Amino acid sequence: MEDIVKCVLDPSVQLPEFHAKNLARLPPVDVSHCDVSAILLELRALRAEGRSMGQIAATVETIDLSAGETLVRIVAGIHPWLVCRIIGTIV
Repeated sequence: MEDIVKCVLDPSVQLPEFHAKNLARLPPVDVSHCDVSAILLELRALRAEGRSMGQIAATVETIDLSAGETLVRIVAGIHPWLVCRIIGTIV
């Protein structure tokens, strides 16, 4: 058994790959044939990725708001006529 594990974990060993030409000939996969622990690990990874994407979106929104506030501060010091010209080009 240890030899098999060593062989599978060794990246220099080229193991054969088998593919089905006709998927209809494969037997149906039942829930009892699934590796539930692998599915749970994948689900956890997907949830973590979703959370990180939410955090990234919040960070982008914060940066966007802060950029807008900075623009308002800059525009507040400019002549009103020029402000109308700048806003007209942005919108």
